[in-house]
Amino acid sequence: MRSQELLQNVSYSAALPLQIFYYRKRSAYDVADIVMPHWHRALEMDCLLEGHSVMHIGGHGRDVSANEAVVINIGDVHSSTRSSVEEEIESVAILVDYDFIRKYYTLIDSVRFKEYFSPEENAYLVPRLRRIAEIDNNLDAFHDVKIMALLFEILVFLFENCASIKENTRAEQDKIADHVYRAIDYLNAHYREKVRLDDVAAALNLNSSYLSRLFRKQTGECFKDYLLFKRLDMAYNDMIRFPEKNVTQIAMDHGFPNLKSFIETFKSYYGVSPKHFLMEQRNNS
Repeated sequence: MRSQELLQNVSYSAALPLQIFYYRKRSAYDVADIVMPHWHRALEMDCLLEGHSVMHIGGHGRDVSANEAVVINIGDVHSSTRSSVEEEIESVAILVDYDFIRKYYTLIDSVRFKEYFSPEENAYLVPRLRRIAEIDNNLDAFHDVKIMALLFEILVFLFENCASIKENTRAEQDKIADHVYRAIDYLNAHYREKVRLDDVAAALNLNSSYLSRLFRKQTGECFKDYLLFKRLDMAYNDMIRFPEKNVTQIAMDHGFPNLKSFIETFKSYYGVSPKHFLMEQRNNS
């Protein structure tokens, strides 16, 4: 699993208006099996290099295979899960600064890009996304120039071939997004507690039924499942960092109501008990 805070707070270097993230899963115990629902003030372009994954964008899920590109529009809530515990997966995600794009295309607020592409469109996008990853892994004197050249090629292609006018106004989109963003922020801050949907709705001054429908529509997860995966996400990362901790302590630290609940949740997802997982981490450290 990846840190949600890292994903939402993207910083850029002085040289390049983008960040490149790599994900390589080589065993059932590798990190980043789940990417929790989150968003960026950035345009995200993903390319699955190997394996399969399930992408969720704005509440809609889709299986993605190797050599398929995915574009996530600025501000869209998105997440992903692995399709198989055993399968090896490799992918690259490129996040492009919103302000950089707006400098060259001032109408960016009024358009949406396609999220998934035809074989012909993938044939154009995937080699260029792969090439950016290759250049980034092999620094040379023209590293930045080569990446920027490819970035401009991709952006021009997207604007000319894969963009359409948004159905909702920017104000409507911002209002809907703000409710979901604030709900996720609240859950991230209070997931260790006995938090209920009514608590979140009251904190946001929203009707609980309305928030429940909106949350599921935008994230693809119901409130209860998001909270469960958030707790599992944080517990998992804690086990990676601190394998010397005991299972009971980890369960209590991350909001599980009891040890049995944590063991059942962990085992249903990873296929092994948390105790066995911690033993593996200690043996590999």
